Amino acid sequence: MKKVLVVDDRPDTLFCHERILSSAGFDPITADDPVDALIVLAKDKFHAILTDYSMPGATPEYFLALLASKLPVLLVTSLRNPTVPPGIEIFYKWEHHNRFISRLKFLLAESV
Repeated sequence: MKKVLVVDDRPDTLFCHERILSSAGFDPITADDPVDALIVLAKDKFHAILTDYSMPGATPEYFLALLASKLPVLLVTSLRNPTVPPGIEIFYKWEHHNRFISRLKFLLAESV
């Protein structure tokens, strides 16, 4: 089962993403801020990261650049046109979750 790190400072969003990813066959592990995410990343191996854009603990640009250098990153945000490093895929919170699940499956199938 592919492990996906889910990072968001909102517990309700973490819970929803965790349920969606689990039902799609992924093993989601959650972190509630960027600092916690970096600690979790140092302790375990992940296949991808699903993260929010703006959270306390790190600037979004710095945090996303760190993540993008390690794994595929899918950003789920409500901000229109956020500034992100190359390679980050943007999904909007109002879009149906099947869109980011399909993309995640595609990205991880390529990495096999």
